[in-house]
Amino acid sequence: MAFVADASVTAAWFIESQANAYTDRLLDRLADERVYVPGVWPAEFTNIFLVLERRRKLRAEQVQAILRLASLYPITVDFESVPLAELCRLSRQYGLTAYDAMYLELAIRMELPLCARDGALVQAVRKAGLSLE
Repeated sequence: MAFVADASVTAAWFIESQANAYTDRLLDRLADERVYVPGVWPAEFTNIFLVLERRRKLRAEQVQAILRLASLYPITVDFESVPLAELCRLSRQYGLTAYDAMYLELAIRMELPLCARDGALVQAVRKAGLSLE
C-alpha cells in the first residue's frame, strides 16, 4: 500500500544517524510501494541537508549526492493546491504548523497512512483517525 511520509522520515533514509528500525522498514517498502509527499516537501527536504551543510555535518558534495539519489526514489510530490482556509483549519484543529498540516491534508485526501516522526504530527494523525504506519 502507498503511504504519505513527512520530511523527517524521508531525510532519515539518507542520514544514518537519524535512521531507526521504523524508517528502515519504510525504506524497505519502497521496493513495492510508492510514497507521496505534499508540494512543500522539496523545500523542506532540501533545507534539512542545507542546514546540515551549514553546521558542517555534511559537505556540499554530499548534499548534492543525496539530492541526486533522492530524485531516483519513488517519491511522488503532490502539487495539488490546498485552500489556505483548509490549511488554517487543520493547523488550528490539530495544533500543527501549516507545513505539517499539508502532510495531514494529503493523507486525508488520498486516504493513505501517514508516516511521521514529528510528535505533533503523530498526535494529529491519531486524533484524525488516520492510520499511522
